[in-house]
Amino acid sequence: MYRKIISISVFLVLILPTRVNAAEKQPLVDFTDGINDEEAIYMAVHEIIQSSDKNYFGDIVPRFIENDATKKYPEWWFLEFTPDVFVDYTSYLVVIEKKSGKILHSQKYFDPLFNNNFETILNAIKSHPLSK
Repeated sequence: MYRKIISISVFLVLILPTRVNAAEKQPLVDFTDGINDEEAIYMAVHEIIQSSDKNYFGDIVPRFIENDATKKYPEWWFLEFTPDVFVDYTSYLVVIEKKSGKILHSQKYFDPLFNNNFETILNAIKSHPLSK
């Protein structure tokens, strides 16, 4: 009985750290082949968690915005987080370039009821000196 417990303990001590180290070295997002939808969700969730607005959004699950305005820009992912409390309907918008994975926009102020024209956002991003 003790022999089993000791052998299981030795197994766990030797094997588990190896698996954890291998998992830590594995990147969660592979930027070499572009960004797919699952990777875009992961990146968007990471962005909102890093922001100061994370408590405003109870369910941190983004939805892809797919409408006529976003169809003009097939090279970007548009992900929206909607708030739990409808005090104001301000969403959190994350815009990710599909090819490079560059986060072009991550901010809480997007109002889908009044602003579904993404040209102002994208023009501001393109003209910003850090976006080049």
